[in-house]
Amino acid sequence: ESDTGQEKKKQLDMFSEDMFAENYSSPSSVQKISSRAQENPNLTDNWDDAEGYYRVRIGEVLDTRYTVYGYTGQGVFSNVVRARDMARGNQDVAVKIIRNNEVMHRTGLKELEMLRRLNDADPDDKFHCLRLFRHFFHKQHLCLV
Repeated sequence: ESDTGQEKKKQLDMFSEDMFAENYSSPSSVQKISSRAQENPNLTDNWDDAEGYYRVRIGEVLDTRYTVYGYTGQGVFSNVVRARDMARGNQDVAVKIIRNNEVMHRTGLKELEMLRRLNDADPDDKFHCLRLFRHFFHKQHLCLV
């Protein structure tokens, strides 16, 4: 029997006002690491799961500037993490980590080009389209910030 007064498990609403507000439940593939944890170069083949998704580690630093603090979700194409950009005063950003396979990589490059075109067409952000700050590669994954 369930108690009707119990709170329902909080779920991520990707259309909410503030996607950075809470750290929602994350899949079992998301790990937390201590600030003292060192990367083991012998485990480089262990960064991806069987489907090519990057295994996210809370506390990990991506591209020497993005500290991962939350997991937003996963789709067919990629997984998305919440991070703080140390180079921009710990500004909250979303980092889309494209799956590590050839088809997804090519599709990610097309998305990158489309985002650049959108940003170039609206340099003053008058239309409030998604802003691409930059991109980088991490463990052979294309990442969009």
